[in-house]
Amino acid sequence: MASSDDLSASSAEECLGLHIGGAQQANLGDGRGWVNETAVIRESLGNIPTWGTCLESLFGGNHFRLWTQESTGALFLACVTPSAYYPRFG
Repeated sequence: MASSDDLSASSAEECLGLHIGGAQQANLGDGRGWVNETAVIRESLGNIPTWGTCLESLFGGNHFRLWTQESTGALFLACVTPSAYYPRFG
């Protein structure tokens, strides 16, 4: 598993700007009820610019989900690490 330093340095926006899978929702207590995530930041697998996040989308890997609370502007972050083995590149 990547260290926190490695993960932050090797993370990027989604593969070619495409989101694979459904948006996750959270209730942030700001009166809007359940809202979709604002962004997903995926681990870029291997040393493959642009395509590393495509591999993560296909095979799974570490990623962050982000929501913004409207009333305060606070950011809520969910850190996701798969529990099953997934292939590692690089």
